[in-house]
Amino acid sequence: MANWPRRQPHFSGGGVMRSWKSFSKKDRCPICSPHGRKGDAPCGHDGNRIEIVCTKALELGIQKGDQEGDYVAMKEVGGVQPGMFFVHQDHLKHDPNAPKKKQRKPQTREWVYRNKQGDPVVKVKRIDDENGKRIFQSRMTSKGHWTNGLGDLTHEDWVVLNYHKAVEARKQGKQIGILEGESCADVLESIKGLDIVPISFKGGTSGFNAYQLEFLIGYGHNTILFPDMDQPGVELMRKVQEVIGPCQWAYTDPDRGTWNRLPAAGGEDIVDWVEKGATKEQILAAIGPEREDVGRSNAAEQGNLFDQGAIAAKQINPRQDADDLKAQLMDLATQDLDGFDLDIELSKIASQFKKQPRNIRSLYLKVVDKLESAHEINEIEPEIYELLSG
Repeated sequence: MANWPRRQPHFSGGGVMRSWKSFSKKDRCPICSPHGRKGDAPCGHDGNRIEIVCTKALELGIQKGDQEGDYVAMKEVGGVQPGMFFVHQDHLKHDPNAPKKKQRKPQTREWVYRNKQGDPVVKVKRIDDENGKRIFQSRMTSKGHWTNGLGDLTHEDWVVLNYHKAVEARKQGKQIGILEGESCADVLESIKGLDIVPISFKGGTSGFNAYQLEFLIGYGHNTILFPDMDQPGVELMRKVQEVIGPCQWAYTDPDRGTWNRLPAAGGEDIVDWVEKGATKEQILAAIGPEREDVGRSNAAEQGNLFDQGAIAAKQINPRQDADDLKAQLMDLATQDLDGFDLDIELSKIASQFKKQPRNIRSLYLKVVDKLESAHEINEIEPEIYELLSG
């Protein structure tokens, strides 16, 4: 057994680990076994499967705040065998705002992820029952058979769910929706008359891969992001936007106050909203620009022991940063960019200063106008300062 620290940091209200147990062949680690890990030790749990340490998580690229099945990654742990410490989402006592999600109806579903040529590569099987959610993964062999685990496959070996439908949708100028999980994609596709082609990542927040989104670069104006109602869900979609450019956003149940104070994990998604009775008209009405009030100010206040420095928005000092923003806009104005190239650069600046892309674009156009008319660029300094102060 690995040399686990005897005291964990009370993420679930626990104390000294007196009954720490190893997983076995009959009781596999719920974190790494769905990813194809062979063998069981030295992953372990607290005896009640509430708190888990997975020694494969770091290798799998799982980070603090990621959700794997019903477990949330809380922190890295050291010792003889380093790993990641997880807590079951129903026991996150340090996040009082985390909602208790309604248990999905008992069912078993499968999704197949393919490569760009359309060949099946990975199959994801999800089982929802009285024990919660369980996910199993398998890969296609060269002989045309499914075998457990992912083997040596990487994210670049498959494309997003519904990739080929999305490619065709772009050719036809149709809207494309990006969602965190397969269940959400299925629900969006099932709504009659919505006509939004859904795609999702295998693995949700931990499955993000910029390479898989390259086919959407420059199509942000016709792409809609559907974040889960929690911090990782919103951060995932912001990563997406950094790759493909400014997008439209659709916030589940948009009037909920939870959007102003996001939980660290376990937030509701479009599946929950539709099960509560959301209609096609309500979903369409929820589509709009990214909201500045969502998940910007609450992360550092919640005390849920996540790495809030990585999640919380950068605190802007208007006086200190006004000169920097002005300099960046002036530099961009001299590059004579247009179209998507300009959109990408403006999106990067907007992300850096945590402002809406449309506001940065408005300032940029004023900078261009001042430069072309030989006016003093300092004339727009009050507007820059006002934006950063807001």
